[in-house]
Amino acid sequence: MDAVVETKGGKILGRKIGNIFVFKGIPYAEPPLRSMRWMPPKAKEPWEGIYEATDYRSICPQPQLELIEGALAKEKQSEDCLYLNIYTPGIDGKKRPVMVWIHGGAFMFGSSSHPLYRRGKIAERGVVLVTINYRLGPFGFLRLKDLSEGKIPSTGNEGILDQVCALRWVKENIGAFGGDPDNITLFGESAGGISIGCILVMEETRGLFKRVIIQSGNWEAVFDKEKSNEYARSFLEILKIDKREIEKLKEIPQEEIVRAEEILLKEEGELTVFSPTIEGEQLKGKPIDLIWEGGVRRMPLLIGTNLEEWNLFSLTDSRIMGMDIPKLKSILSASFSEKEVESVVDYYTWKIRRRGIDPEPWRIYSQFMTDTFFLIPTLRIVKRWVYLGLPVYVYLFDWSSPYLGGKMGSCHTLELGFLFGNYDDRFFGSGKEADELSKKMQDAWTSFSRNGDPSCESLGLWPDYGRERKVMVLGKECYLTEDPYREMIDFYLSLGLKL
Repeated sequence: MDAVVETKGGKILGRKIGNIFVFKGIPYAEPPLRSMRWMPPKAKEPWEGIYEATDYRSICPQPQLELIEGALAKEKQSEDCLYLNIYTPGIDGKKRPVMVWIHGGAFMFGSSSHPLYRRGKIAERGVVLVTINYRLGPFGFLRLKDLSEGKIPSTGNEGILDQVCALRWVKENIGAFGGDPDNITLFGESAGGISIGCILVMEETRGLFKRVIIQSGNWEAVFDKEKSNEYARSFLEILKIDKREIEKLKEIPQEEIVRAEEILLKEEGELTVFSPTIEGEQLKGKPIDLIWEGGVRRMPLLIGTNLEEWNLFSLTDSRIMGMDIPKLKSILSASFSEKEVESVVDYYTWKIRRRGIDPEPWRIYSQFMTDTFFLIPTLRIVKRWVYLGLPVYVYLFDWSSPYLGGKMGSCHTLELGFLFGNYDDRFFGSGKEADELSKKMQDAWTSFSRNGDPSCESLGLWPDYGRERKVMVLGKECYLTEDPYREMIDFYLSLGLKL
C-alpha cells in the first residue's frame, strides 16, 4: 500500500510493508557535487510534485571492504549520497519516540541502507526509526583548509556536519511521520558512537535531540589538526597534486579518490586514516575532555562495549594472527616499560585462561586492544557522567559468534544483528536464545528512547550505574552484575594509567 506524507520540503511517497510504513532514500541535503565537494552540506531545497521514496539511494563512495565473507553488500556508490530512511508504525499524527541511527565503519565504510539495518524491525516496538547516510573517508573527513590556504575550506568535519543537517531535517519533519520532534534519541556504533560524542559538544546541535546511546564508541579517537594535515599531504602526494594546483581535486573522478584512499590506508597500516578533526571551530576539543569543561549536553546515556571487540580486526590481519610472544612484547614495548610488558602479558594470559580459552598471542593482543581502545575510553565517559550526576546505564555484550569455529567471540559489531533483528546461523547465531536476546535488546533500547530508562518487562530492572554500579550483561543469559571491570581497572591503575 502506498502512502504520501507532506513535509516542509514537499510531498513524499512511501510504502507500507507488513506493519511498517517505509520511506527510502529521502534527500535531506543538496547533492555535494562539483563545486559543493568538500563544502558544508546545504539543506535540500523544496521540490514540486511527489518525491518517490520507494528505493534506497546511492551510498558514499568507499573501498570494498570484506572483513567477513559476504558481510558487506555491493550498493551503488555516488557522491550524491545524502539521504535518510524512515520506518514508522503509522503516519497518523501520534507522537512516537524517534530513534536516529548513525552507522559505523571507521569513518570510511558503511551505509544506512546496509542489509543489516534494513527491515526496520525496531519500529515494530512503537518507535519511529531513522537511518542516515553521511559523507565518508576523504569526501567527509579530508582537511584541506590549511594546505589549500582556504581555497578549499574543508575542516575535516564535513561528514559530521552532514549528520547535523540530517538531524535538523528530522527535527523539522518527523512529526509528519508519526514521530515526536521533542523526543529524539541518537544511537550509533563505533564511528557512529564517536560521531555522537562530537555532536554532543557542538553548539549548533542544542535542542536537536534528548538522549543518546553509544555502542563501542571511543570518544578519544579523533584527530588533531596536525594529524589530519599530515594525512592530507600524503593523500595529495598519492594523487600527484601540487598544493598550488589543489583546486584540481574538485575535478578528479570519485573512483580515483577512492583508489587514493585505499593506497593511503595500506601505506599507513592503521584501522582508519580519516576521523573528525579538532579544528577549534565546530569541534573545539576531544569530546571526552569537553565533558569536564561543561561543554556537553546533559542528558541520559546508555553505553557499553562487547567482550572481545578486537577479535574482528585480529582475525582479518595475518600480522596479528601470525605473531609470537616476542613480537607481542615488542608491540607492547612502545607503550610500556620492560617490566610492565611482562605484567601485561601475564595479566591477559591469566584473564583469558580463566575463561577456559588458550591464551594464544593473538588473543592476548586482541583482549589488550579491546580493553585499551574500547572499554577504558567507555569507562572514562561513564565516570564523567556519574560525576555530573547524569543517568547512565552500562551494558556488556558477551554473546559469542559461531563463525570460524567460535574464534570471533563477542566481536565488534556483533550486537547489531540482534539490535536490528537481522541475525543468521552463520555469523551471528540463531535459535530461541538469539530470539530472546534480540527481543530484550530491542525492548531496552526502545524503552530508553521513550523515557530515558532501559528497564523493561522482558529484561527487568536496569538501574542507573551511578547509583548501584550495576552493569547489564547481554548474551545467552541476561543479568545484572556488580562492577565487572574493577579487576581490570585496578590492574591498569597499578601501571599508572589515569581513568
